[in-house]
Amino acid sequence: MNPSTIIARARKGIVDTNNYPDSDWILDFNFVYQDLISEIITELDEDYFFNIAKAPTVIWQEEYVIKEVWSTTKYKVNEINKVAVKFSSSDTQYTPCTRVNPNDLEHDTDWYKVNQPKTNPFYYVQDNSVWIYPVATENVTDGLKINVIYQPNDLTISSAESEILITPRFHHVIVSGIRPYIYQSRGKVLEETDAINKYEVAKKNMITKMKNRNQWVIEVTYPNLTNYT
Repeated sequence: MNPSTIIARARKGIVDTNNYPDSDWILDFNFVYQDLISEIITELDEDYFFNIAKAPTVIWQEEYVIKEVWSTTKYKVNEINKVAVKFSSSDTQYTPCTRVNPNDLEHDTDWYKVNQPKTNPFYYVQDNSVWIYPVATENVTDGLKINVIYQPNDLTISSAESEILITPRFHHVIVSGIRPYIYQSRGKVLEETDAINKYEVAKKNMITKMKNRNQWVIEVTYPNLTNYT
């Protein structure tokens, strides 16, 4: 279902387009959509909304601003979960960086710029930047690789179903989430409370069903080769 179809189902039997216009429902749709996205990211540590950002390493540079590395305008970074680096253009593999707490470092960060072994780089995240040590001693195209969990942007009235980054299997949960807003707009407090409770149940059921997506049951049948010649 696309957003317009979802809202049509949410309106059904409750309100018409005159009393719940497009200007209202698209705002409520995105409140619910972002709530579900955040719930999935928070409750399911299974790399939903995962992508990889690459950027050139810059000689003697320790700070890489996330919004410059992640240059796409479609998504914004929610979390960084892995960083790897190539210190030389001749490197065929990235070297994984260990995430550290800068408050636990024994020396000032300037010391690590040149003294930290390239075989054991580390990074930390502060504000909107990734800090990497040791620093690069040459510029390497795509020398920096960052695995990110992104936060999808809001959708519009004309967005397609494919732009809803929650599988269609759970679009009914968006419908459930919009209904409290509809009842609220109509001043129906009891119905709103009941709809909120139903939405919370639907949301929990969605999370339960989305867990362990990497655990597949595979059944293999071998051919009968008894008479094979």
